[in-house]
Amino acid sequence: MKNWAFRFFLTFSLPLALQKHLSLVFNVFYSISFLYRSIHSISNFQPLEINLQLWH
Repeated sequence: MKNWAFRFFLTFSLPLALQKHLSLVFNVFYSISFLYRSIHSISNFQPLEINLQLWH
């Protein structure tokens, strides 16, 4: 019975956990790149000191 439960866990829970981790990593990467782009567009229009004050 334990072996069956472990196989069930391997076939169902692990792929779900991996999918969650992958989507989390993708979301983090996407938001970081979005922040990076917005910071670049802000720093193109404003002085760097104001930009640094905004993000700290």
